[in-house]
Amino acid sequence: GYIANLKVKCSHLRTDRDELQSRAAGLLAENTQLRTEREEVQGQIANLQAECTHLRTERDDMRGEVASLHVECTHFCTDQDEVQHPAASVLIENTRTVMSKFASVRTSMKETLASRLLADKCRFCGKRPGILGMRGFGLRMRGHETRCAKRRIDSCSNSQVPTDGNQPDLAGGWVEVR
Repeated sequence: GYIANLKVKCSHLRTDRDELQSRAAGLLAENTQLRTEREEVQGQIANLQAECTHLRTERDDMRGEVASLHVECTHFCTDQDEVQHPAASVLIENTRTVMSKFASVRTSMKETLASRLLADKCRFCGKRPGILGMRGFGLRMRGHETRCAKRRIDSCSNSQVPTDGNQPDLAGGWVEVR
């Protein structure tokens, strides 16, 4: 009886060991995936930094153009209301063009940073899931919309159910009704 009990215990220990090895392999695979995602995010950050540097350079170049056009305009104009030279109106128009380009570059810089750094908005509650609403590895976003849709269905009262017996698709097809 004693040897049979030891064999049973050994069998259980082997089974436990195999389960732990299987879980460890799964965790190792998940860890590898998270590292890959982290490297991708770091690559995106590096690309954003390079793009910001490029946009800043472009902005600084435009500032230089604006300054030189302003100097040329002041040479041609003696009074702000009265233009003394025909080329001054061309310079003024060029200044306006450069200023509008500068504004569009600045706007595109903000939009680029916002679209790449901020998490997508939930289509049910409008919140940006994530830490401080920032895009990350997607851990919070994975289950947020499903939970949000379930909350939306649970919060509906019976008065919102159609009289024809069909249930409303309040979750936009995200949740199966059981």
